[in-house]
Amino acid sequence: MFRIRDYYHPMWIVALVLYIGLILLGHGTYDYINGDKMADICSSVATGVVVNSEKHTIIEYETRYIAYVATVEPKDSSIFSSSRLRSTETDYAYQNGETVLIHYDPSDPSTYYIQYAEPTAGNLTQVVIGAVLIFLGLGFFAMYKKIK
Repeated sequence: MFRIRDYYHPMWIVALVLYIGLILLGHGTYDYINGDKMADICSSVATGVVVNSEKHTIIEYETRYIAYVATVEPKDSSIFSSSRLRSTETDYAYQNGETVLIHYDPSDPSTYYIQYAEPTAGNLTQVVIGAVLIFLGLGFFAMYKKIK
């Protein structure tokens, strides 16, 4: 009969579970903090016109999502160093010629986000899964120490 223990030491498995949990917890926390910060620092607003909209198909966890990315030309080209700005992926279907708001940091206009592609407060699911994995890893560690 195949047993994982015959091939891998149980402490390696515990260490792997803890490592993955720490990575997910750290990454989710980092995204959460930075998403809130970006929305706060982008306090100025300019307008722009959508010159191109791309449709992307994303497959995550065997589920298909449709996302859109817009290329926007700012109406006031003196603010931004680039004549065209790209949004992050969003579920909003931009239309060519549509006027959108560009939220940007007045001290650093290269930090911006485009209307309908606002930064989210991060993926709290990663934080929860990371915390659960850490909890399980510590539980496995305690069980292993008790058995040994």
